[in-house]
Amino acid sequence: MTATSNLRSCLNRIDRPVSFCATAVGQPILPGLSIDGLGMVALPLDASQARALESRGTLAGYGQGRNTVIDPKVRRVLRFPADAIRFANPAWTAWLAEVTEQLADQLGLADHAVMPMLHELLLYRPGDFFLPHRDGEKVPGMVATLSLQLPSSFQGGAVVVRHQGTEIRFTGDDPAHAFVPQAMAWYADCEHEILPLTEGHRLVLIYNLVLPAGQTVIRAPDFTAEIAALRDGLTSWRTEQAAADGLLVVPMRHAYSEDGLRPTWLKGTDRAQAESLFVAAARVGLEAYLALITYRVMGEPDYSDGEDNDPETMEMGEIYDEELFASTWIDATGATVPLGRVPLKAAHFLDGYDTLTEEVSQQEFEGYTGNAGMELTRWYHRAAMILWDPDRTGALLAAAGVSHVIEALGHRLHAAASGSIVTAPANLARAALERWIRDGHPGHADRPAPGRMAALLAEVGACDLASMYLGQVLVADADERPVAGLDALAQRFGCAVLAPALAAVWNASRPASLARDAELLAQVAASQDAAGQTVAQMGAAQLVRLVVADSDTALPGGVAVLSHLAQAVVDLSAENLGRQIGKSLTSERADPAIIQAEAILAVRSRRPTLPAWFHAWSAQVATRLEQQTAKAPQAPTDHARAGLPSCDCPDCRLLDAFLRDSRRPRERFPLRESRRQHLQDIIRLQACDVDTTVERRGSPYALVCTKTQASYERALARHRHALAQHARLGAERA
Repeated sequence: MTATSNLRSCLNRIDRPVSFCATAVGQPILPGLSIDGLGMVALPLDASQARALESRGTLAGYGQGRNTVIDPKVRRVLRFPADAIRFANPAWTAWLAEVTEQLADQLGLADHAVMPMLHELLLYRPGDFFLPHRDGEKVPGMVATLSLQLPSSFQGGAVVVRHQGTEIRFTGDDPAHAFVPQAMAWYADCEHEILPLTEGHRLVLIYNLVLPAGQTVIRAPDFTAEIAALRDGLTSWRTEQAAADGLLVVPMRHAYSEDGLRPTWLKGTDRAQAESLFVAAARVGLEAYLALITYRVMGEPDYSDGEDNDPETMEMGEIYDEELFASTWIDATGATVPLGRVPLKAAHFLDGYDTLTEEVSQQEFEGYTGNAGMELTRWYHRAAMILWDPDRTGALLAAAGVSHVIEALGHRLHAAASGSIVTAPANLARAALERWIRDGHPGHADRPAPGRMAALLAEVGACDLASMYLGQVLVADADERPVAGLDALAQRFGCAVLAPALAAVWNASRPASLARDAELLAQVAASQDAAGQTVAQMGAAQLVRLVVADSDTALPGGVAVLSHLAQAVVDLSAENLGRQIGKSLTSERADPAIIQAEAILAVRSRRPTLPAWFHAWSAQVATRLEQQTAKAPQAPTDHARAGLPSCDCPDCRLLDAFLRDSRRPRERFPLRESRRQHLQDIIRLQACDVDTTVERRGSPYALVCTKTQASYERALARHRHALAQHARLGAERA
């Protein structure tokens, strides 16, 4: 017998719910309760009726062997025998049968036709109680006790039922239910007690739930042997098949929505099997979750029989695409675990996945559209228990993306529920880093928040993983920013340990990563760590070389790069690098004066004391700005605009001639859509001084181009901004 067939055999023996206790709140009804010698009892029970009942009730006893013993130290409550109780409401019997059916279903007794047999009526007064005990078989065939609390006002007196280390408490004193009967049932062999009533009176009908004659008495569910067998079966599966199959998927029998996917909300044997698998998996050390399986299949409807044209019932013909995955992960405590969307295979299923297609959850149908044929897409959803070896968690989640592993790592480190994720945090972190390095650049949807991974790695506490993140992930992914996470890493490991990885980042710096690398440099340079400042000196030299290497091109990275770099050079007291920045960037070949001014002002706002080279640089930039702003931009005096520097197609030549023409403010270009779109793209990419509309008359439609003064307006805005920055530079120097 294989490991999987052995597991199926074990699960088949878990054939009823694990519940040993059940509750129900019935629809409002008055039973028409009367007691011989007392008459009709008004409900909800009031104080005068309670006093009348107290005068007629007798002290209840309890069973001790074959005898009934009365001992107020063990049980104190007043009782009325069943033969003294009457129900005047003819609807009471049907109501009681309905409630009994609900409770029997929860207890796994739905197929056994249990019947309620009235045993007694109890009146609890303040201080009344019943110590822990078991009911036993009061009458032949008794399987459970039904406690039916009638409308009454009280506090305390909770019913506590225990079985195999689990305890369920039923208070029954919720004011919201004070006007309706409340029912609770438990297996007769379960220990239970009634805690002391603290206030008011509690009126309870006690029924024995009895099996039909001839049926074997059923005890409270005990799957200890089955769980032990499951543990052995999972151990064998882990040894024989886990490495090859990766996952074990055990589908549930019933359908559940995403909102209704909780272990305690599962129906019938689903709950018993899921809870047993949770326990057995924990003993073996496997990851185990309740999850929602989705199977999506898209294909062509099959009309081969020529009869059924209803999309709801038609067969699926040729399949174009299909997808099978698990999502919405719930742990044994009912908490949601962020494991993302994990792909599945048919080999993962304990019994195959043919049963997934028994009921369609959702479908879309598209009829003929032009040259396209009909298309049918169906979704099937099913809950399942999914288990796997913790050694595979990282690779499993990484297959779905870096962010899936990082979210799981955060949950593993921070979740209040112990054991929610079994896999060691270091293993999860390594899997995320390896996938990240391999991909180089996660897509937008898969990108973690800035600093998230760095902060988590500081908590994991593995210096090799921190170095892997800095020295390899940051080199591979120019958009990843450690931000505050870098401070957490430095505090945890020290800059001396991280120095080689930081050096690798700056040595590999390039225009795409320059903004991030300068920010990183500024953080390290600002620290008081000697090793950090030493490696930052090397990093500053490397970044300065990049910034000043090609002064006849735009300054790479703009204000952010230059402000962070200048701040780092100030903090490092690197006078030579500072003078190099000032000399190179204020040369006649470069023209980034406005960028330099903004960078200078940013550093001044953060560093009140600055060295001489910085003041000299600031003065040079102020002079450059004064020269550049001496003459304001002039508005166009005619309709001539800058022509097109690229594209020599016939349409662009016509557009170029129009732009350069000083007399034409507007022009129509009758062109088919693709040619109109080409001109619109050129106008947008070249930032031409033209507004466009489409004149939808005639054939083809015409692209209408109207000249604007956009270039002049942009130049004027830049000039005004430069004047303002020049004024700020002068004011702050003074």
